[in-house]
Amino acid sequence: AGKTRLTGELSEALGWEASIEEPEKNAFTELFYADMQRWGFTMQISFLYSRIKKLKEIRLGKQNVVQDRTLYEDIYVFAQNLRNMGLMLPQEYDCYKNLFLEVHSVVKPPDLLIYLRAPVDVLLGRIRRRNRPFEEGVQPEYLAHLNELYEEWIAQYELGPVMICEVNSVGYMDAQEEIAEVVNGVMEHLS
Repeated sequence: AGKTRLTGELSEALGWEASIEEPEKNAFTELFYADMQRWGFTMQISFLYSRIKKLKEIRLGKQNVVQDRTLYEDIYVFAQNLRNMGLMLPQEYDCYKNLFLEVHSVVKPPDLLIYLRAPVDVLLGRIRRRNRPFEEGVQPEYLAHLNELYEEWIAQYELGPVMICEVNSVGYMDAQEEIAEVVNGVMEHLS
């Protein structure tokens, strides 16, 4: 939906470090998209590990950080979606959730959560635009399920303020005016 671009723009505007997820560097990404049922749990554990590692670096560092993906999305959106679709066993989900809860208990939530709300057609357009081979088979239904879970999660989120940005075009964040508007909104929320 534009999270990588927004993360870069915010880090530059605020003088903060950017933390950007790089799924193409994850050893399980291609395996996951080829066989979600076999690799769903492993993929989620792998991403959780990378987020824990990054959160530890952030905690030990002295600089503020803009992250493009949170720990919370993993459990409330992605793992939940795999469970709902029958691609993660209930036992795997419970194991994952317990691990998440242990980590969550010692992690400070973000000062501001930015939700980029985008319809499925825009998400598909951005996927095509990125042209990552492992995303070629992503189905609209999969994205629709993710969107539903994002909406549920955002509606229940109580760990801090939420800023919602409506992403209505594939080219969202291409225009400097859109970037400036979001940066100004973030600065207002953080002041």
